[in-house]
Order: sequence, then C-alpha cells, then structure tokens
Amino acid sequence: MAQVMTDTWERRRVRTEVLRGRYPFAAEMLDLNAALLPVQEAAFLDAITAPPEPQRISAYVADQVVPGVIEVTMASGPERLQAAVAAEDLASGGRRLVRARCHGDWGYPRMTCTSCGEQSGSRLPVYSEVGTAAGERGGVVRGLGIPAETDALFPHTRIEACETCGRYLLNIDLAGDGQAVPLVDELSALPLDLYARDLGFTKITPNLMGF
Repeated sequence: MAQVMTDTWERRRVRTEVLRGRYPFAAEMLDLNAALLPVQEAAFLDAITAPPEPQRISAYVADQVVPGVIEVTMASGPERLQAAVAAEDLASGGRRLVRARCHGDWGYPRMTCTSCGEQSGSRLPVYSEVGTAAGERGGVVRGLGIPAETDALFPHTRIEACETCGRYLLNIDLAGDGQAVPLVDELSALPLDLYARDLGFTKITPNLMGF
C-alpha cells in the first residue's frame, strides 16, 4: 500500500513539472502545487500509519496538516493568496454561525463583529482560558477551573467581543474538541457569559435558555 501511494505522489510530481514546462502561464500555481505535494504526502502517509480517531479528524488536520500548508503557501504561493491566508488565519479554522432556534448555519468572516460588522482587530477583544492567537488582543479568563490557576473548564470556548457595539458571542472551537456540539456546549458555558457581562458586554442573541 505504501509503495503504491509513493508511486502516486511521484507521478504527481513528474506531471506537475511536465505541465509547468508546457504551460508557462500556469507556472505560479503549479509551483505552489509542487511545494504542497510533500506536505500532502506526509500527511496522508502519517494518517495511514497511525489513523486518528474519527471524532478527532478535524483536530488532527488543524494540528498536523494545516500549519504545513500555511507555511508552504506563505513561502511559495501567489501574493494575493499569501495576503488572503495571512488575513484569514486559516490555522484557526473557518468560522460558522449557528441559529439556536432553527439550527441553520452559514459561513462568516473571522475577525468581524457579527452584530455591527466591525473589522478592526483593535476593537475586537477575545477572552479565553487558554489565551489568544497571534494578532488578537484580549485577555486570559482565570478562576473558572479547580484549582483555579491551572484547570480550564472550557478550553475550546472563548468570548469574542466588540468594543464598538458592546456585544459578544461565544465561539465553540471544533478543532479543540471534535465531539463538541455548539448549541449544547454553549449552554454549559454560563460562567463565560457571566464573565463577559462583568466586562460590560451584552450577548448578541441569547441562547434557548435566555442567557
């Protein structure tokens, strides 16, 4: 099996080089494809050798695959793609909003207030028990766990607030906990709601329990 797949990746490398010479106008994208092939091959072979548990696939990809893809894209990708990757922070995954009442969901840009549309990072603080990502401002939520200084009760949940309109929502990170169900996990995170209220923020839309 491993030998078959090795041959498959080698065929892709050879074909990429052939097409690069045949179609100069596509060289930029083919160069990126060539740079990504080792990342893709390594991720595939690692997953075959030590398959992640089904409920951990999203976390596995976020932790083991996406960083390599981002690194290669930032080094070898077209300038516009590099800019898009840098702005979107793909290492943190996509963002989707979920309606509590009808269960509908849709994609929404990261680092954009879902209430007023504010996009300035300096106005969008994030509060989490495990800290913030690079480029984000906010603070670390302390005192919820037992013992208070070390244990995180909600390591996959964070407060995303907006200082322009004074609203906030709770973000459930499925890469942090592949078994999370956002509508249910959000109900259990009442301490984070209280923390946000103490900071003076108001929830954009209360959950089914009115919080």
